[in-house]
Amino acid sequence: MSQDAPRLLIVSHNFAPDISIGARRVHRIATQMKARGWQVDVLCTRRVYQQGWNPKLAVGLDGMKIIRTHALEPRAWARLVRDRVLGRLDARPTPKTAASPTDSDVSNSHFAGAPTKLAKQLIDGLRTVASGLMVNYVEFPDEVGGWIPLALLNSVRFKRPDVVIASMPWHSSAVIGAALATRFDSGLVLDYRDPWHAAVRKPSLPAYRRRLETQLEGICLQRADELVTVTAGLVKEIGGQCGRPFHLIPNASEPEKFAGIEPREFKRPTIVYAGGLYGGRTVTPFLESLARLHRAGELDKHPIGLLVMGTDNAHVVREAADLGIADYVEVLPRQTHQVAMAAALGAAANTLMVAPVHIRQVPAKVFEHIAAGRPILALSPAGADVDQVLGDHPAARCMRPTDGAAIDTALKDLASGAWQGTAEIPSAYTVKTTMDNLNAVLHKAARFG
Repeated sequence: MSQDAPRLLIVSHNFAPDISIGARRVHRIATQMKARGWQVDVLCTRRVYQQGWNPKLAVGLDGMKIIRTHALEPRAWARLVRDRVLGRLDARPTPKTAASPTDSDVSNSHFAGAPTKLAKQLIDGLRTVASGLMVNYVEFPDEVGGWIPLALLNSVRFKRPDVVIASMPWHSSAVIGAALATRFDSGLVLDYRDPWHAAVRKPSLPAYRRRLETQLEGICLQRADELVTVTAGLVKEIGGQCGRPFHLIPNASEPEKFAGIEPREFKRPTIVYAGGLYGGRTVTPFLESLARLHRAGELDKHPIGLLVMGTDNAHVVREAADLGIADYVEVLPRQTHQVAMAAALGAAANTLMVAPVHIRQVPAKVFEHIAAGRPILALSPAGADVDQVLGDHPAARCMRPTDGAAIDTALKDLASGAWQGTAEIPSAYTVKTTMDNLNAVLHKAARFG
């Protein structure tokens, strides 16, 4: 890299090879900006503070200066202690199969040993109580706020950047980014993957916390030279809230990520949901549709199944049994990314759910589903941003969770083969387009000196 290359400092709590969706976006920014001539530096946290660890994701990082710091994060420490304690309570070896995570694919504290049920319930109960106290009275501006002082201390190891981009959540990244941009007299870009102001208006937060965080966000916004977000709805919502224009830089589809992965073969056409069932997400509309089709005899003529992979899904087994469709439903715990991608390639359709509280969020899975080239079946509330993203996609259908007739029709079309996928990727969601646009924003914000 030339000594005269512009220098970019990326601030993000999570970074490759972390498995989180946010880390993947930041990894894309780092590698793509490096390819566009930037000297890229990254400030992030160490492995223990990350969501998960997959060494296979650490690609394209040569030549970057990456400083991984410790953080004062009681939750991360508590998770580590919990998993080690629970792992010792039940250290029975678990066979490694193609359908379960392996050490070579994912290293994540949440995958540690199978705990005894009673101990897990006790520890999780204590965590719930402690979490409420921490959120309301200790963690500021979020649960990783303890990263801020250590990140600032370690920043002395970087050369002066021409521009800093802070990707959030976590919102602590914005605080660090604003502080470093001020110290270095650099340009600052804030990357809003989720809104901040909506989070601080949660009724459960004390009034003083909402005031403090609103003021803190205002300071960060005032320091920022350019603002970026991932959906058109957030452009309007956050832009209207702060009175500043935002650049729309959505996530991107990367079909090359599926290279070398063989599609999973299903015994019948199968719709696939991969992810956690929490925060209002539910597969109940699909289960009820399968039950209706089963009673009508449709599944005898054109059978179709449902695969649910992820967390918080144990209730799906009981629900399917109660509806009399257990033979058509498969439920698996959280899988490795590669296993999930193989299922996505072999699916009759890939599904996603958007809860009403997340109406402005477009799950990053949308772009993986586009890249997989299979039909996409989205359940979302009216006016959700995901409807706009998928509205022009020829192989996608968005419908309301309460529209049973539409869901029934979709499943029948998938079972009969009347609804097929496409390898077409809308130009607005290609890596080239999104990263060219971000590159222009970074140059606009940069303070070359």
